[in-house]
Amino acid sequence: MKSEFEELLGIAPIDRLKEIIRGVYGIDSAVDSCIESQLLRENPVALAKQLKKRIQSLKRGSRFISYGESFDFSKSLNALVRDIELLLSSSPQLAFVAADDFMATHQKVFERVDDSGGAVGDSYRQGLHLWLQAASRWREQQADNARTEWPTELYTRHLNNPYGMWDTLIQQSTSLLSEEELRQLAWRFEGESRRALKDDLEEPYNRKLMTASLGMAAVAQALKDVELYERSYLLRSPQPNELQKQSIIEFCLAVGDGEAALRWLDGEWHSRFEADRLRLLDATLAMLGRHDELIDLRRAVYDVTPGFENLQALLQVLPEQEKAQVQHAAVSRALQTSDLEISIATLIALGVSDQAAQEVLDHADKLTKVFYGTLSQWASSFANSEHYLAAVIYYRVLLEDILNAGRSTAYGHAVRYYKRLAELGTKIPNYHALMNGDDYVSELRRVHGRKASFWREI
Repeated sequence: MKSEFEELLGIAPIDRLKEIIRGVYGIDSAVDSCIESQLLRENPVALAKQLKKRIQSLKRGSRFISYGESFDFSKSLNALVRDIELLLSSSPQLAFVAADDFMATHQKVFERVDDSGGAVGDSYRQGLHLWLQAASRWREQQADNARTEWPTELYTRHLNNPYGMWDTLIQQSTSLLSEEELRQLAWRFEGESRRALKDDLEEPYNRKLMTASLGMAAVAQALKDVELYERSYLLRSPQPNELQKQSIIEFCLAVGDGEAALRWLDGEWHSRFEADRLRLLDATLAMLGRHDELIDLRRAVYDVTPGFENLQALLQVLPEQEKAQVQHAAVSRALQTSDLEISIATLIALGVSDQAAQEVLDHADKLTKVFYGTLSQWASSFANSEHYLAAVIYYRVLLEDILNAGRSTAYGHAVRYYKRLAELGTKIPNYHALMNGDDYVSELRRVHGRKASFWREI
């Protein structure tokens, strides 16, 4: 429809478009504001005045906005941000003032909105991005004697940030601040951190220290400076815990410093975080190109947890001459494992559907413990590979799970499974140890015959 609309718009005469706008204007106040903004875009001063009125109206608002209303409300905020953006090219200063006024409304807005869905927060994050764009363009036009104000501006906003809307301001500020200014800002935050360490506080949480060290970390992210990022943690936690080490390692990897990441991966980690350590070690070895160590790591991980994902990861790095042998061994291993889900998933993924189907027939009583989404995928996979008995087992489990629980909202899925069983029944000459199709339907009616809303759909 969008492409059709673009085509119609392209051939519409100007007079017709004006007529449409006149017809639309007055139906909705939000649409009216957007139309006015577009008409005023050649007059930056007039547009800025119109935007100021809209922002003041937003600031004066007091009605509580429920979760359900928050999404439409966020659309109106997004429209306001887009209209402020119209000022960027003609008057960055006016764009900044409008963006700054908009961002100043966030605290009052969050006090009257249920933003569980996060849509309103996303709108203000768009506003923050625009704030930085406007500030950067305006600064380019400012006199030299005004340049030193911006680091203080960012510093102040970082300190006064009750709703976290300025959290990413400093790390995104490389278009606004020079490297020298960012390092001065880091020095300022580090001084604040060290002074906060000397405070004799009764509270266990040193807010000044945390705020200042987070400022250091933000500057480190802007500069991609690993040593500064490490120091931001070490000041408040000389012996970082596993979660803090993870954060440092992920930063090292994000800026491409695998050697620094490796240093933090050395040493003792609590067993509870071993999976995280192995994941990060894998990424680090891959970044550093340490191929032999990466193979050894992935082989060890697969030996401990022989699921298909770990097998696939190992196969990706093995030499071609070793892959066939490992795949063959993986089939035997999958058949021997006590974890039915891992066994079937691996066998299906390796393309040995005969063995996978036999596993289903041999262990049908254990399938109820498998996630229903996985059951559905496997049922379809077995039907496509013509292992109809295995598919029937899965569809019966899925159907009975819904009916046994009486989940009437899922009866549509149950009807689909029932009809799929009927289709498969026409392809199965012998059910062997399974109850045949007719007897199964009879038993189903005996047990669930009172679920009228289900049977009406059959």
